Amino acid sequence: MAAQLGCRTISLDDYFLDPTMFPIVHDRPDYDRMEAVDWERAIEDIRTIADSDETIVIEGFLLLAHAELRELLDVSLFVELDEAERVRRRFAREAKTECLYIAEHIPRRHRELVEPSKMYADVVVDGNRPTEQLLDEVIELCLPPVASRAILEPQLVTA
Repeated sequence: MAAQLGCRTISLDDYFLDPTMFPIVHDRPDYDRMEAVDWERAIEDIRTIADSDETIVIEGFLLLAHAELRELLDVSLFVELDEAERVRRRFAREAKTECLYIAEHIPRRHRELVEPSKMYADVVVDGNRPTEQLLDEVIELCLPPVASRAILEPQLVTA
């Protein structure tokens, strides 16, 4: 979505810590936990980039769950997806990942970490719609009022 908006993107995926330190769930390191992210480095980088006058999209499913990071955002966007679509997109992104990890662990982590963080979003959009419709809504709701923003996209949106 960020590329379609023509914005600079920061992905929380770039801030995962060494997976050898993560607990193993269904034969896979558990990336789906707050402790898997180098929050200090992410916040430092976001503060540095936010000093520019460009629009920045920060994407990652755990972003709204982190209070200090939320404080840095001008506007936050929660892309809501039904469980089947979240699981489908995760399988598409991580074809080699153990099926049980995605089918069982991801929905549980979503209920524990992601869904409760939705209450912190300024805008909640239905990500089950076609990407073009979603993009139009994001532009209308988030971009026009300000020249420089950090937009939070907690769910990966793919075409």
